[in-house]
This record gives sequence, C-alpha cells and structure tokens, in this order.
Amino acid sequence: LAAVAREKQAWQSRGAVWGASLAVTAALGAYSAWLAHTSFDALADSRLVVRNFYGQLRIKEVDEGDGLGPRRKLVHGVINHGEQILREDFRRRPVTYYCAQSGVARVLNATNDGPPRRIGVLGLGCGTMAAFGRQGDVVRFYEINPLVPQLARTQFTYLSDSPARTEIVLGDGRLMLEREPDQSFDLLAMDAFSGDSVPVHLITREAFRTYFRHLKPDGVLAVNISNKYLDLAPVVERGAAAFGKVAALVDYQAEAEDPECFSSSWALIMDRRTWEKLRPALGEDARLIEPRPRFRPWTDDYSSLFAVLK
Repeated sequence: LAAVAREKQAWQSRGAVWGASLAVTAALGAYSAWLAHTSFDALADSRLVVRNFYGQLRIKEVDEGDGLGPRRKLVHGVINHGEQILREDFRRRPVTYYCAQSGVARVLNATNDGPPRRIGVLGLGCGTMAAFGRQGDVVRFYEINPLVPQLARTQFTYLSDSPARTEIVLGDGRLMLEREPDQSFDLLAMDAFSGDSVPVHLITREAFRTYFRHLKPDGVLAVNISNKYLDLAPVVERGAAAFGKVAALVDYQAEAEDPECFSSSWALIMDRRTWEKLRPALGEDARLIEPRPRFRPWTDDYSSLFAVLK
C-alpha cells in the first residue's frame, strides 16, 4: 500500500509539472502572438526597415492631413531623426527642430547675406541642415552610424538639393573633431539630446574645448537641448562660461497645427560681442541663460543626470 501511495503521489507531481509546463507554454505562445502583432503593427506604415549595431532605423511615409501631402520620416526607435515634406514646393524647406523659427535657423538666416560659410553638424539625420546651405557654403556632417548616410542619400533629397558642398565624416563627432585640424566653422550644430539616452561625452568641458578650437572667434555653437525629461541649459551655460563665452536660449513653442515646426529649445553659445551683434536677429524671446547656483560643471570625469531632471 505504501508503494501504491508513493506511485500515486509521483503521478500527481508529474501531472502538476506537466500542467504548469502547459500553462507556461500557453502564456509564452500568447505573448509571442501579441509581440508579433505589435511588431507588425509598428512596421505597417514603414517604407523601409534596416538594422545594424546601432539599432533599427525605419523610413516612414505618412500624410498628416495638413494639406501638404506625404512626408517622409527617419525614425530610430521612437525618436524622430528628421523628416521632409515631399511636395516639390516644400521639399527644400528645413522642418521640425530646424524650421525658420528655431534658434539655429535664426542664426543662419541672420548671416544669409554674408560671405560663404562653413557649417559643421554633429548628427546627419536625414540631412536637414543641408537646406540652409547656399552656393559657396560647405556643410560638413559628422555621423556615427554608417547606415544613416545611405538612407539620407537614397530616401531624402536635402543633400542632393543643396547648392552647398556637403561632406560626411563617419565616426563619433567629438572623436573625429579631436583628430582633425581646425575647421574654422562659422557655426557648429549639435542635435543629439532629444532622446532618452543622452551622449554625455558631447557636452562636457573637454568636448567644448574641442568645439571652440574648430569655431572662428565669432562663430556660434548651436546645441538642440529639446528634451522632455532633462533640462540641459545649466550644463551648456557652465560649458560656455568655462571658456569665457555666453549661452543664449531660444525657446520656440510651435502651434499644435503648425505643419513645419516642432517646439524646440536651442542653446546658442558665442562670445559676448557676437551675442550683441546677433541679438536683434535672434528675436525678443532670445535670452541669456543665467548660471544655476552651485551647479557642478560636467567634465569627462563627472556628470549627473539627476541634477538636470525636469
């Protein structure tokens, strides 16, 4: 009888294990089906999907119903890395964070009537900054992801439409600039901080030293610090002050129905004489960033995201 009881208990244990296994298998099957459905749904409006070491890049083509027709977007995860309105009379216009009301556009539009310019850009995206280039200008992009130039050239026309000479340097922007001779940029723009993962090494004091080496004495360092979660204004202000520069902030709040503009915050870093010269062109909403008391400057040895949480 004891042996029968043990055998019965063993069968009951096996049954419990099998039941649990079946439940786990069913749960995994349901999750896999949900994941597949979600993935296919997310890619449904994608024109092209590619992936490499840096993650997945998607080209989406959508009509926002704003009367401008389809527009094409470059998306990395959930982050928009640039878009272009495809309509012939709009496709050469810089949009999103670079629209005419943005801080970087105000600087470049203020120098439209001057001599040829050298413009540096950390981050290619779909090539929007090339839209500011005039005949005789040079727009030099630094891009770490080798897939991005391929997409910018084949899926968008900002690069090919630009009358300026465009150049693309593959590699981390800061490292490439550290290795290069002085570029004498009139403007150096950075747009790498709107996502959830901030490349801290691009906004340390040591990084700013490199940027200012590549800028003309009256040149402008333009940093797109638009971010839902982080306030990077004190970081760039301290980086500017370390080299005797001032940092101005241009906050632009786009109307909800604006088909061309995103709301944006651009920090414009320059010497004080250049600030006084450009101030009228930058608009009344441009203001100098005040130092935050007891804010510790970011360096290659120190940074704190907790200190800049909104």
